[in-house]
Amino acid sequence: MNIVKNEGRKRFRRSLPAASHRNPNYSDRLVDAIIGSVKVENNITTYFEVHNAGTRKKTSQTYKARFFEKGTKPRVKGHYRGKIQNKYSYMSGLDSVLPKAMSKVTD
Repeated sequence: MNIVKNEGRKRFRRSLPAASHRNPNYSDRLVDAIIGSVKVENNITTYFEVHNAGTRKKTSQTYKARFFEKGTKPRVKGHYRGKIQNKYSYMSGLDSVLPKAMSKVTD
């Protein structure tokens, strides 16, 4: 899981370098939104997932990462205030990293 998560964070930093900067108003960085979980049963990893949903803490800014991934629509027709025009799609190509990650799990 960490291999896929770290690759997602690298891609996010490449597409948006400011994602790794700290903001004094929040307790975390945008790249901290890419998190994962592992399901283990009887000492065997059954599955893992990596997503960019982040946390729901009051002091967190990780919710913004979803908007950079998918983009947004304009609020008012013709005005682009509040619109993220360029989608960064940093999570879309992570399927290519899965074979490497699965080989680590089976070893």
